[in-house]
Amino acid sequence: MGFDNAYEEIHDPTRVEQWRIQPGTFIAFELDTEFVADRLEASCEAYPELLGKEAVRDVRVFPKGRYLGLVLWSHTYTVDASEDMGESLDDGEGSDGLEGAEVVEELVVNFVSPTPPPAPHQSRCVPIGTFASGSEHAPLQTTTLFPFPGMLQWTTFGTRLEVRSVCDSALHFKLKEDEFERFDERVADDYRASISKRLTQGCKDAEDEAIETLKVPTYTLPAKIWRDVREARRSSSLASAQGPCSLKEAGKSGVMHPVSFAEEVEALSRLIANYDAACCDALDSSVA
Repeated sequence: MGFDNAYEEIHDPTRVEQWRIQPGTFIAFELDTEFVADRLEASCEAYPELLGKEAVRDVRVFPKGRYLGLVLWSHTYTVDASEDMGESLDDGEGSDGLEGAEVVEELVVNFVSPTPPPAPHQSRCVPIGTFASGSEHAPLQTTTLFPFPGMLQWTTFGTRLEVRSVCDSALHFKLKEDEFERFDERVADDYRASISKRLTQGCKDAEDEAIETLKVPTYTLPAKIWRDVREARRSSSLASAQGPCSLKEAGKSGVMHPVSFAEEVEALSRLIANYDAACCDALDSSVA
């Protein structure tokens, strides 16, 4: 599917062989705005008069929901703690042990939703759980009874997360091994169909443009992770009441809709971009 590169994994000296959250595991997650605010605060220390505490405060109180997803891919690597966060170590540097380095875990997570993906991609999903019905595809079976009936596992839409914290639990929700293999094959089939469609049509249609933000990005988003997926319903009512955009909930389950996550990411990005632009303007004015 293009996410995994065996050669790079074997020869990358910064790769860590163990990961905490394995592929095939369902998780609850939310944007880690505290981490974003901490980085923003650190970046503006040199020019406090240009940004001040307002930007940091707005990011810290940014309303967010909690979402469900299936880990499709997991990767861990090290970064030099003395350098800017997110910058990988150069080959050989810090590879002999992890002293002075931070281990970062990256996940590709496919969305779990109460509804199919937006048109015209409604078929790119598979039902989850023993009691699922109304689909031409056999429901995905889990090792532990999935607590949200009627949910759908999307195949080609998701996000890329940088794990900043994990709330562990003795209760894990995973796909049975053969079921994860079956789902992985379905994902590959849907990606091939998507590529074929683009080649035959020659360009994106309006519907494709509308759901571009639901596709797995090339960049990571800092996130808090919960292993117990029942935690996904904890913050949804608060987020829908205070959210900056049209947050959607999954009916009685109370689980946030993936479209809401995409809207949150866009809203937070605009918030930070506005402050960046204001800082640049203020800095230009002070220099002039």
